[in-house]
Amino acid sequence: MTTTDFDARAETWDDDPAKVERARAVADEIAARVPLSRTMRALEYGCGTGLLSFMLRDRLGDITLADVSEGMLEVAARKIEAAGDASMRAVKLDFFAEPVPAKAFDVIYSLMTLHHIPDTAGIFERFRSALASPGYLCIADLDAEKAAAAAEEIGTSDVAIGIAADVTDEAAVQAAVDACVLAFGGIDIVVNNASAVSRTPVVETDMKRYDLMQAINTRGAFMVSKYAIPHLEKVANPHILMNSPPLDMQEKWFAGTTGYSIAKFGMSLVALGLAGELRGKIAVNALWPRATIATAAIKNLLGGDRVMRMSRTPEIMADAAYAIFHKPAKSFTGHFLIDDSFLAGEGVTDFEKYRAMPGEPLAGTFFVPDGDPPPPPGVSISGKRWE
Repeated sequence: MTTTDFDARAETWDDDPAKVERARAVADEIAARVPLSRTMRALEYGCGTGLLSFMLRDRLGDITLADVSEGMLEVAARKIEAAGDASMRAVKLDFFAEPVPAKAFDVIYSLMTLHHIPDTAGIFERFRSALASPGYLCIADLDAEKAAAAAEEIGTSDVAIGIAADVTDEAAVQAAVDACVLAFGGIDIVVNNASAVSRTPVVETDMKRYDLMQAINTRGAFMVSKYAIPHLEKVANPHILMNSPPLDMQEKWFAGTTGYSIAKFGMSLVALGLAGELRGKIAVNALWPRATIATAAIKNLLGGDRVMRMSRTPEIMADAAYAIFHKPAKSFTGHFLIDDSFLAGEGVTDFEKYRAMPGEPLAGTFFVPDGDPPPPPGVSISGKRWE
């Protein structure tokens, strides 16, 4: 599609519900993965009419909306003026034709733009120059080759490969598994961590959100495991790990969050069933945190800065997973583990090192059974969460 084509379609661009929903979904993903704040300087490269930026503006500081289509920019500028938002500006900007502002942005994001840019390596180099340190680059696009190029920014294909994989799409999951096998010669470990979150009462839960949670959380974990199992069976110590809670079926874990709870406990049911099916061959376990983990999801969706301070760092889950993967797959299986209790059993005694903010009380996460297993010695969960 040419610039002229985009100019002609600009006036009706926002009338397409699919484009609006896509922008909303990408905004939710960015908010869940990046610790956004009102101090951040942001650039949307290939902004179109600014759909994505308008969905993120309450979480960011100054936002530059950049495009080469004058028609799109005109619509974006009118929307900014109508909103009276002085923190947003629409500009004509082509990183291949104009100087790149050095370290000017804390976050750069782009939606459905990169497949129009032939020089992938060139645009990533320009993005890197424009990003402050630390900075965040968020790309949502159609092309798996663009994802592979992004992965090369963090290492060679011996370290990481980038794969376009929608875990709700069977063909995409099969292709992702095949790509991993091709790149690394096999699969030793599967971590089912993909999750959609909408903690709302039944009457307030949009059915598309409900379907998405079931498709990503439960069905996604089921399907990724299904297609990885034939490859896991070929290695010496194969593991499947679910980021999901113990099966503690209490009313309090469902009331007010029924849709999400079904989806999250669904992952644990997959773990339970697979552990039985694969016992003696592939280890299948579930791991869940006792305290909230300081991630973008907590910051932007489930508690904000206050709960972030009362959280633990992601390293506690990483250390626990690492220890699990070193267990013998033939015998260590079917466990529903709480991170600190499991690590305590492995000899860890210093849990202070995992605090996001020393001195703050720890906030407990949901789905942790009452007192079973108990916290390790010296660990207290007393912080008030978001309820």
